[in-house]
Amino acid sequence: MATDVLQRYCEKIKHELFQSVLPFWDRHSVDNEFGGFFACLDVDGDRYDDRKFMWLNGRQIYMYATICGAYTASELSELSTDRLSREKLLKDALNAAKFMYAHGVREGKVFFSLTREGEPYHFERKIFSACFLSLGLGSLGAVLKQDGRIDEGEGLVAKSLLLLKLIIGWSHDPSSLGREVCEGAPKTSPMNVPMILLNILDELQVKGAISVESAMAADIDVKQEEEWCVAEIMKHVRSNEQRVLEVVLADGSLWRRR
Repeated sequence: MATDVLQRYCEKIKHELFQSVLPFWDRHSVDNEFGGFFACLDVDGDRYDDRKFMWLNGRQIYMYATICGAYTASELSELSTDRLSREKLLKDALNAAKFMYAHGVREGKVFFSLTREGEPYHFERKIFSACFLSLGLGSLGAVLKQDGRIDEGEGLVAKSLLLLKLIIGWSHDPSSLGREVCEGAPKTSPMNVPMILLNILDELQVKGAISVESAMAADIDVKQEEEWCVAEIMKHVRSNEQRVLEVVLADGSLWRRR
């Protein structure tokens, strides 16, 4: 019975993805003039903001790459009434990857959002814009390599690794992001940082973008970073209380405001 229920949900999700979500994105989110994806769309697909957000573009590049890595052109066409083109999804993802990296990464900074034409609009002193771009670039690079487009794929993976190395440095030392350390603020451990870093390390390996060996060649010790992420996450777990805390002090103790 439970298996039947799960199967029905899987079919429902697949139907929604291929009959509704992907066709909507394909029709309305792609900027065919400059590259990249629009995210501020109303129910009819009309844009109410032309800005391009790094985290949303990174996620959409990742999503397109994941779909194209899992389905052949004919399978994708059969799943969608709009007859989605695998070739077009890859082309749009690659254009977005090139646009967002070229305009959104400057002098070790990864911008949160850009204008439609690619001018930096907003910068946050956090790791997440870089995280989603690294994940998208690496995943797309792996699919292109699978398709025999070796040079393009390896170029994207190399950019993904460069970002990953920056992300790891920022995760261990947030002050390198330029965030001011105030004297009265305690040193804390936010759980979202090790969680997303662990996710990126895992996904890039699952997608075939990186291996332990290739990461080591880029001076990234995957095993060591994964162990650090798990140790940091476990600081937040209170098993005896059956709860997980969002923020604790750096040593794992409870943060109490004075």
